Amino acid sequence: MRSEPTHTLLDAIIRQDKLRLSEIHEGLCKHPDVDVWAFHRWEKMTQQFKLIYPRLTTVVPFPSDFHAVLENKKSFVDNNLSRSYGEWAETRQYPVTLILPLFYNSELMGLMQGFSSQSLETCKKAVKLLNPKLRVLAQGWHLMGLLEEKERIAFTDSLTGLFNSKFLLHFLKAELARCARYKKSVAVLFIDIDFFKRVNDVYGHLVGSSVLNELGKLIRSHVREADTVARYGGDEYVVVLTEIAQEEAFGIAERLRKTVGAFRFCQRNGLSVQLTISAGVAAFPDNGRTADELIHRADTAMYEAKRSNRNCVKVAV
Repeated sequence: MRSEPTHTLLDAIIRQDKLRLSEIHEGLCKHPDVDVWAFHRWEKMTQQFKLIYPRLTTVVPFPSDFHAVLENKKSFVDNNLSRSYGEWAETRQYPVTLILPLFYNSELMGLMQGFSSQSLETCKKAVKLLNPKLRVLAQGWHLMGLLEEKERIAFTDSLTGLFNSKFLLHFLKAELARCARYKKSVAVLFIDIDFFKRVNDVYGHLVGSSVLNELGKLIRSHVREADTVARYGGDEYVVVLTEIAQEEAFGIAERLRKTVGAFRFCQRNGLSVQLTISAGVAAFPDNGRTADELIHRADTAMYEAKRSNRNCVKVAV
């Protein structure tokens, strides 16, 4: 059982506020004139709708003309499912469909999609009664978005866009609890750039910042989506490898070391920066059972790599 990608944990951090919104969703779902509701939230970053409630096992398509509904910013009620949904509607028992867009200060928050066995007129009346509640829901989704952005900023390194040490500790504690429960392993890589001060001294701090950013992306691209990469501080990075034992983690760190050594950073305006990294590896449960212990052991192993002429990987013992 592999863990969810890290962004799902970030969602879990603010789950209390989502539970409050879920209560609003459930209250709306109890409307007597609508049999089935689906709530789709608009995600600005992906420019897509995401089904957030309920957790349906079947895929419900959008009607063919729902884009016009969004442009008009008006609710849509139709008793001709074939016209709106095509072949999908042939096996459905509900004769009426409802599409209710949610806007907050003219900004799209999402939409509610409903199906009803009642008459068309009954559903139109239901929509009028629901409109005040929709405004409350749209405001709730707006506030939820602000909170998520606030949390994202709090847990994100502003230079690289990676997670920061605060999130790393939070995540690693949760991951260790999960691995202990399911008797799984987890490994930590502690990575440090060799002679990074020289980069700043020779090329300047702007180039140094660019190197840090590029290295973060390079590390992120060479591990799995389920793994977590954080900028720990300065020129230090920590990678949490989910369900990976020490030996395999060493191989991953070694491949990453070689990749970094062959990479050319800041290739622009005739500039090309080459660097190496030193890394330490520690694994749960052999090298530690807490987040602090694992990070400390991986950090100690990294310093052992530094003492061994750098540009190498050492394993905690």
